[in-house]
Amino acid sequence: MLLSDDKRKTAVFVAFGFIFQVVSHEIGGYCLAPRLAEVFPKVPLLTLGMLSSSAISPLIAITYFFLISKFVPRIAIDKNVIFVSLSGIVLAYFVILGDILFIGRYIQLAQDIISVKGKWYYLTLFLLIVWGPLLEETLYRGYIFEILRKNWGNVLATLFSSILFVIFHGIWGELNFSLVFIFLYSILFTCIYIQGGLVSSVLVHSFVNSFLFYVNMSN
Repeated sequence: MLLSDDKRKTAVFVAFGFIFQVVSHEIGGYCLAPRLAEVFPKVPLLTLGMLSSSAISPLIAITYFFLISKFVPRIAIDKNVIFVSLSGIVLAYFVILGDILFIGRYIQLAQDIISVKGKWYYLTLFLLIVWGPLLEETLYRGYIFEILRKNWGNVLATLFSSILFVIFHGIWGELNFSLVFIFLYSILFTCIYIQGGLVSSVLVHSFVNSFLFYVNMSN
C-alpha cells in the first residue's frame, strides 16, 4: 500500500532527527571524547564519553525537532501523573524481573560506572539515572512518538518509535536477547506517556535505570 504524502513526510522528518542523534553520538563518543581526555586527563574517559555523546546527542535531535516543528512537549503534574507513575513503576518491576531472569545482568555501561572513582562517579551516575531518562523520553516520546502519532496513529507510532529506541541502544551494545527487553521497556514508557504525560514516562524510565543499576551493583 502506498503511503500518503503526510505519512511519508512524517517518516522522513523523524528519520532525519534520528540520524542527527546517531551521528552526533558517534562524533561525540569517538572523536570529541578522546580529545577531551588529552585536555582533562584526570576525568575518567567514560564520564567524558557520556558528557560528549549520550548527554548531548538527544539534545541535538530535540533541538532539530523543535526548530522545525516549533512544538514543545506538554509537561503536566497532577493526580493522574502520580497514579500513572506508580502504576508504571509496578509494571516496570515485573519487566525488570524478566530482564534479570533471562539476561542476568544489566548493560555494560552500569558495570563501567561502578568502576569510576571519586566525584566523577556521582556525575556519571546522574547522567544514567536522571539526565539520560529526561532527554531520551523527551526525544522518543515527547517528539518522535508525538510527531508520528499525528499521521500514523498510536499503535504504529509506538512500534516505530520503539524500534528506533532499540536501534539506537543496539548500535553500541551487544546484539542479543537484551534488545527484546529494551523494546518492551520502550513500549511501556510509551504507554505510560500516553496515560500520564512526559513526567510519568521520565519517572518510570529513571526507576528502571536505577533499579537495574542497583541490581548490577549488588552482584
